[in-house]
Amino acid sequence: MLLVDTVAVLNRVRKVTFLIAAPVLAIMLTGCDAGAESSKSSVDASLLRAERVDERLALPQALIRNAASARRDDKNADIAKTEPLLISSSEKAFDAGEMRKKILVSIEATPGQYADVAAFDTATAALADGYRAVDKMYADKDEDFGKKIETRLASPEAKSTIEEVASLMASPDLAAETAVTQQAISAVLTMETGSPALDPSSEEHKQLKATLPSLLPEFRNRPDQGGAYSKESAKAFETAGLTFALATLTDKDLSALKSFYAGSYGKSKRQELLGAYQQVWDAAATTMLTTYIEELAKQHPAAVKAQ
Repeated sequence: MLLVDTVAVLNRVRKVTFLIAAPVLAIMLTGCDAGAESSKSSVDASLLRAERVDERLALPQALIRNAASARRDDKNADIAKTEPLLISSSEKAFDAGEMRKKILVSIEATPGQYADVAAFDTATAALADGYRAVDKMYADKDEDFGKKIETRLASPEAKSTIEEVASLMASPDLAAETAVTQQAISAVLTMETGSPALDPSSEEHKQLKATLPSLLPEFRNRPDQGGAYSKESAKAFETAGLTFALATLTDKDLSALKSFYAGSYGKSKRQELLGAYQQVWDAAATTMLTTYIEELAKQHPAAVKAQ
């Protein structure tokens, strides 16, 4: 069976859980050591490109729409009312440009420098091209391109390197963060406006708002139960897509990625990226959920009556 046939299901899920939408934003960084800072800036920008951070930061509204679509048949939830409120709240809370700047500030602080910035930059650009080529393969049902990827992955040496690089990168863990967010979104979409927790004057409402900052960490720390928005499934699908994109790279570019991610500097950058991404994403998500709950509370019968 051809690759383009065997990954059909993967393609559908990827289209649901990941969108290629955001343009690369300009980076304005300054420092006293212009040469060193320029080198770091280039590495950081390349790292964000490799891990598709800009695309991920553009996801909130798509995640809401996908979760709402899955809840359409839920008779206990008025999705027609909650979906637009949550989308509006997300638009106010998620500023991709500001979030990107905060992530860059965090990963910039990683001690040390990287020796071969140019090779890493070239490799991440090739990886971005690889993702686009794989997406085009899906769209065009290009069997010839699929065969090329199959052939590449059939090489034991190439497959081993590709699998190692994929295991070192942050993308699968970032995809798990998307799954965590979708779990939370799916849960709050089904809230009923008549719930006691949405009565602005109730103690339950105060308690609900107080728990919102811990909502994503709670979902993140729960054991994976499979099913919709499974963290492990998200990681597996992301790893598969990453593997296909890596399979389009030359040995030289694969080697450059491996050298970066396998080294102590690259590992530190990866961990800093994950931590910074979680921090800025959780902050935006908490703002979104707080705004959403406040808007829902305005529609509670007690609030309406008091107007």
